[in-house]
Amino acid sequence: MPAFTIVDLRWKSDFLALFHGLLLSVELVREQKPTKTWQITRLQNLLRHKSGRYYARAFAGGKEVWRSLKTSHFSVAQTKLAEFLKEHRQRLSSANLEVSAKMTFGGWSCHSPKQS
Repeated sequence: MPAFTIVDLRWKSDFLALFHGLLLSVELVREQKPTKTWQITRLQNLLRHKSGRYYARAFAGGKEVWRSLKTSHFSVAQTKLAEFLKEHRQRLSSANLEVSAKMTFGGWSCHSPKQS
């Protein structure tokens, strides 16, 4: 049986402590999940950024429209979201009226006087 000296035992215990600390730090790094940038809220078009600010998101013509609500309070964000959606819907309806008011060639021909 080999005899261990006190120096050998200290070296082994220091090595084991270091190795155990290394294993714990590796496990902690593995367990950390990446932080999400956006959090959904209970309101459909309201999102919260990781900074705490609220943003409104709506769709127009197949594209997303984002607007910062410039607040980190949910109740204020609710009010500003309602205002944003009202303006957004008004813009969409006025844009649809402008498009439908344009006359096409086919529409012009039925309104023009007939020549015989």
